[in-house]
Formats: sequence, structure tokens, C-alpha cells
Amino acid sequence: MARRRKSASLGIERRWILTVQAVGLSLLGLVTLFLVYKGMNRV
Repeated sequence: MARRRKSASLGIERRWILTVQAVGLSLLGLVTLFLVYKGMNRV
């Protein structure tokens, strides 16, 4: 049973890392879209 508890904690850590990565990627995408939008407006 102890092993299951450890795996559960690891799963939570993995989920947190995945969420952080997803947020970072979404932020990068929004920034790139904003920059592209600004570039289009300039032209």
C-alpha cells in the first residue's frame, strides 16, 4: 500500500508539472498571436 501512496504523490507532481507546461505554452501562444496581430496592423 505504501507504494501506491508514493505513486499517487508522483502523479500529483506530474499533473502539476503538466499544468505549468500547458499554462506556459498557452501564454507563449497568446504573446506570439499578439505580436503577429500588431505586425499585421503595422503593415
